[in-house]
Amino acid sequence: MSPRDRLLAALTTNYSAALDPGNTELTIGVLPIFIDHNKSAKQLTIAVFEYHSWKDSRLTWNPQDYDGVKSLRIPSKLVWIPDTRLYNTVPAVMDRDGDVNAVVSSDGRVLWVPRSNYQMHCKETGDGQLSGVIKVGSWTYNSSDVTLKLYKSDGLDLSYYDSTCSYSIASHSAKIEDLICENEAYPVIEISFTVKHRAEA
Repeated sequence: MSPRDRLLAALTTNYSAALDPGNTELTIGVLPIFIDHNKSAKQLTIAVFEYHSWKDSRLTWNPQDYDGVKSLRIPSKLVWIPDTRLYNTVPAVMDRDGDVNAVVSSDGRVLWVPRSNYQMHCKETGDGQLSGVIKVGSWTYNSSDVTLKLYKSDGLDLSYYDSTCSYSIASHSAKIEDLICENEAYPVIEISFTVKHRAEA
């Protein structure tokens, strides 16, 4: 067996992807790719990369034992993945391509970046701009289970935004809030943003 074969077997044998790694610090980021506006429905569709990063102590190893291998790409179905959702999505089911590899580092750090389409309501601000809010958090893990952190302090990472898109992102800001359900607090990242048509810039 190659070092990577041995490592994959060592990590996944007796590992349950159904069980979380315990209290988890989860970093979430939203990286927009392009934006489309449905004027009649007053909805925005935003194609994004969703940045997720956390540590799982069960997925650690000594690189010296595996010919210096420091990271491994593993199908996401084989490791625990946080059940994050867009809370304010318009359709009942969020459109996400979650069947992408997770990148696991020897210190147990896991990176998972699926692509999603966010559909949400928007408002006209009166100055030719549109405003919206992105609310992302775990569906079942409360604040005693998961601590959320922002990948970018102001909310959005525009590194991959399509410069030919008809709409530009004029402003954005972010904060972390708790949603109360059944007397329990569920942390949510809330990103407020405005967009404008490039022809009006």
